Amino acid sequence: MLDRKYPNIKTPTSSCECDRECGRECNCSYSKNSLENYRLKDSLENDYSRDDSLGNDCPEDDRLESNNIKNEGYVPFKYFQYIIFVLIFCTIIYSKQINGATDNIISQFGFDKNTVGILRWIILSIPLMLMAYYDYKYNSFSFDNIKIFDFVSQEHLLYIVKILGAYSLIYVLSLDLGIGVGSEQFNITKHPIVSFLLFFCMAYVITRGSSEVLIGTLLYFNLRYTLSSSILNRKC
Repeated sequence: MLDRKYPNIKTPTSSCECDRECGRECNCSYSKNSLENYRLKDSLENDYSRDDSLGNDCPEDDRLESNNIKNEGYVPFKYFQYIIFVLIFCTIIYSKQINGATDNIISQFGFDKNTVGILRWIILSIPLMLMAYYDYKYNSFSFDNIKIFDFVSQEHLLYIVKILGAYSLIYVLSLDLGIGVGSEQFNITKHPIVSFLLFFCMAYVITRGSSEVLIGTLLYFNLRYTLSSSILNRKC
């Protein structure tokens, strides 16, 4: 890859008998100058290698997402990731029913209202905590390990994510500048599913980390629907 981008950088051949570590002079064509070029090539390869956990804009670059991760992709049992997703989305979609039932159970132990709310959030956040732990420890929730590329190609998914991420940035900028948005546009954008997609895509465009962005987006909805019980701060 770098030989095409930097044609003036030469790499020693296998027949060269130079000791590249000490730069010893010899009769071959690669002396100390060639040694420096070789080291420069190595450093450039490191600079151009980029971690891109959702997609790679440079298909020739090696991906670094799973480097140095022991037991990469480990899960305690089959379909663990999908069960975690179901539990998290249930606590968000059916937040009123689940919050109420959890509050009734915790209240029986005589806790005050504020303590009940905190304990409810801790209990209902266990799936999200497990997701963050296994993703940090084993990279178990990367897009590769949850097999999302079995359903959509990496190239197409990355393209869609970039478009939605760009739209999100423009949408926020239009509001900050006071330009405003259309009424139906606003109604569509504030729908929870659309909001989730836009939050994820916008954060990915900025951070370029798929699993971390997914966890951060789920954390936002977790705090809104579980800890705050969908009660919004009207001052914001």
